[in-house]
Amino acid sequence: MTADDSAIANTGNTAADSAIANTGNTAADSAIANTAAHPDERKALVPPPRRVRNATVGVMFVTAVSSALMAMSLAPEALYSLADREAVELGDLGAAKLDSTWSGRYVRATAELQPSAHVAFKRVGEPGERRLGAVLLADAGPLAGAVPLANAGPRLVDYAVPPSERGARFVPPTLLRGRLERLPELGLRHRGIARAVMPLTGGKVGDAWVLVDGSDPASSRWALGLEAVLLAFFAFNAGGIVLILRRAQRLDEPDLAGESSSG
Repeated sequence: MTADDSAIANTGNTAADSAIANTGNTAADSAIANTAAHPDERKALVPPPRRVRNATVGVMFVTAVSSALMAMSLAPEALYSLADREAVELGDLGAAKLDSTWSGRYVRATAELQPSAHVAFKRVGEPGERRLGAVLLADAGPLAGAVPLANAGPRLVDYAVPPSERGARFVPPTLLRGRLERLPELGLRHRGIARAVMPLTGGKVGDAWVLVDGSDPASSRWALGLEAVLLAFFAFNAGGIVLILRRAQRLDEPDLAGESSSG
């Protein structure tokens, strides 16, 4: 190849490269110009952040509220797991004077149950049948500690029924040891039982006391662990909502400033 041919070839390559570069630059400049000229089209390519943010906050809010409600419902049983391991002598459940100081106590008592006044049910998370039986209350009289029937409030006993002893011949226990609690404070495992025992309480569900036979503080330790998990869920979601809303407020401030200046 001669020197003239080499010069011509180099000149052609240079011209071609320059044309390609100019074409690329022109296309890039045109794309940038079009994007800048049509900001709405650019925004349409990105998912709307406010919708995603609102959906996230909504899910976290529902989770936080649900966790808080479950934690509140489980709190009495969780606190009972921290009660004294030694049972307190209560005496006759039908004659004992009960007040708020007895709520959530581990007690030992005796009781005479009404033969046919009971409701069969199953506790949440436990196999087997249990019954809530009405206690015969003591009448007013010379017996020390006796209370008038009208002022005593309903007394119930939650007791287990062995599978081999189900039937008309089953005799409810009279010697009891377990958790003493107001009926509305029994928690998740007795959810929905209040309506079923309305006939046993004469409609005085809020005044009824229940002795859960066989329930000692050690058997309620699971409630303490679950309570901690629920509170952690609540704290995580509540804190996340606060952080998301604060960050969104900071991001929205420049937009508000721009709108006010343009107006």
